[in-house]
Amino acid sequence: STLFPYTTLFRSAEFPDTLIGRKCGDEIAHESARRAQAVLEADWPAGELAARRMTEFDAWLRADENRRNPGTTADLVAACLFTALRERWIDAPEVFMTPLDHREPK
Repeated sequence: STLFPYTTLFRSAEFPDTLIGRKCGDEIAHESARRAQAVLEADWPAGELAARRMTEFDAWLRADENRRNPGTTADLVAACLFTALRERWIDAPEVFMTPLDHREPK
């Protein structure tokens, strides 16, 4: 499912991550937002350009010893999705609906 990554990208593009801001400064936090917006503008998750921009964005976030980790955004998105699932405002992807003892061995 693309729900978590899309929600994270959308939130990141609109609001620079405050953890990145605290660790790296406001300029880097705003650069992160610009890069997230560029991924969305490439019509993510569809297409080769979107995939390339997402890969580049991911590599940029992980560079510099993961100091550009958008932790605040991830925490907010996870909490919102948890609430939406708990309140049954959205349905869980099928993989989460399958009991563990019925999954195919890897």
